[in-house]
Amino acid sequence: MPLSGLVSVSESDDFRRVFETANQLDCRADCCEGRKPYGFYPGEKGVVERMRALRAEPLGFDRLAAKLNAEGFRTRKGTPWHGFAVNRILSRQRVRARAR
Repeated sequence: MPLSGLVSVSESDDFRRVFETANQLDCRADCCEGRKPYGFYPGEKGVVERMRALRAEPLGFDRLAAKLNAEGFRTRKGTPWHGFAVNRILSRQRVRARAR
């Protein structure tokens, strides 16, 4: 038996209104799109460009991250870079470039 038969029409309408209102509030707070990719906010594009320039050199991701840290670059949270994060960012950028 479908669950819709167990709920009266007015209760389902109330639930739908509450759910839609919550969604609208989330979207107004700019929360409905999820976390923005690195490079979205001002100042981050320069870091991504520097990552690409360093990647052109024969450096592994851990050494690339160490070089970014030595140059004073920090993550969005202000923590030092790690190779896995640099790898993820550059891989995502590469995928987005292919999709265009």
